[in-house]
Amino acid sequence: RSKLSRPQSKVGSFAKTPDQNTKKKASLYKIEADLLFSEETYDTAMQFYQRALVLDPDNNSIRYKRGLAYEQQGQINLAEKDFQYILSIDHNDSSVLNALGYMLTVHTERLDEAHMLIKKAYQIDPEDSAIIDSLGWLYFKRGEMERAEYYLRKAFEGTKEPIIARHLIEVLNKQGQVHEAKI
Repeated sequence: RSKLSRPQSKVGSFAKTPDQNTKKKASLYKIEADLLFSEETYDTAMQFYQRALVLDPDNNSIRYKRGLAYEQQGQINLAEKDFQYILSIDHNDSSVLNALGYMLTVHTERLDEAHMLIKKAYQIDPEDSAIIDSLGWLYFKRGEMERAEYYLRKAFEGTKEPIIARHLIEVLNKQGQVHEAKI
């Protein structure tokens, strides 16, 4: 009898399944890209998102993740293009509204536009801690410290995410509340 060897699991193996239908193969590429993205291997993740979109160009979930990968690579114009494309189809996608608004807040001076996007996302999904954090960070960037603190505290109460804690600490420090910033 021959021994069957068990293949080792490696990133790069999912999308090599032969004879998959096109959408399923695109989905496998996305899974692989998401794993690479989570490992902060953005260049390689981008290659898989690109392959997935060639196979399934109308898949906005893939386009959204590609937009996030573009942002991580500093390709803000390309990320914005992906986000705007999705919003042209679904102008009430709170995740995309938030992602685009937050990206504009962090990487540009287009704070009024960012405010409109994030406020719309907040109106759609007022309990989402990521959106609340984005709103708080936007107010921080605009120099509105009391509003920033209010929303960042609210976001932090919803989830104890490290990025939200960092944002809140920065606002508290900026207000001279150094003792309280040691959350």
